Amino acid sequence: MKGRGIEASLLVWRDVLAGGFASESLRKRTETLTETERTLAATLVFAALRRAALWKHMAREMTRRPLGGMSRAAGDALVIGIAGVCELKNFSPRVLVNALVEWVKERGEEREPGMVNAVLRRAAREGPDIVARLRASRSIKDASLYSGVPGWAA
Repeated sequence: MKGRGIEASLLVWRDVLAGGFASESLRKRTETLTETERTLAATLVFAALRRAALWKHMAREMTRRPLGGMSRAAGDALVIGIAGVCELKNFSPRVLVNALVEWVKERGEEREPGMVNAVLRRAAREGPDIVARLRASRSIKDASLYSGVPGWAA
């Protein structure tokens, strides 16, 4: 798979969801990668973790279904991808989307690559505006989403 840093970020994300430490997993999963790919993997993972509640919310809104209603590969790709297209300033969204679609083709359900492609392209167009709107909002719910605080804690 092209995009080894992107693939590594997905593996680290899974390790963290299983209870692992991001820093330890990044060290283990990226030891053979170039510095650039390691940096990309770390940036994607920490961007996804910092505002996980927001990225999951955006994925649910854009797919109109819960993340649990799709394969793990598709759900993980959506969270990492939405975080990436909204947070990474000097990286081509097209490269990120294509690598994540390939990940889902290899590991997801038959129709999911098309859905992931469409949702991530929409997120690349609309996501930065959604994040900016949440940042400017005075609503506690919006502020908690923007800050990465789960809705139940707001």
